Amino acid sequence: MEHARGATKRADAVTNRARILEAAQSVFAEWGLELEMSEVAARAHLGIGTLYGHFANREDLLRAIVRRAVEDALAQLRAARASADDDPRAALQALVSAGLHMQQQYWRNS
Repeated sequence: MEHARGATKRADAVTNRARILEAAQSVFAEWGLELEMSEVAARAHLGIGTLYGHFANREDLLRAIVRRAVEDALAQLRAARASADDDPRAALQALVSAGLHMQQQYWRNS
């Protein structure tokens, strides 16, 4: 029984971290470096203590956002390149399209 409770707790922690990062990405896209932890917690529908349980401070959260964005961008660029590996022109078009998509995804103007 204890093992099941621990597994659920870990699953909740993973879910909460994902919610925090989604909310933080949205806040960062709007506010930039002026991102406020309380706004991230509110958008994630979590308490501020839960947020600080995952990230010690704003800088840690910003690093996680950047790391996640870079990993996602690399995955999108690799997929775009692979979609047209044998056609250089189509590959370049796919890369440019992926770049535009990433700009819209990560740098929204409100």
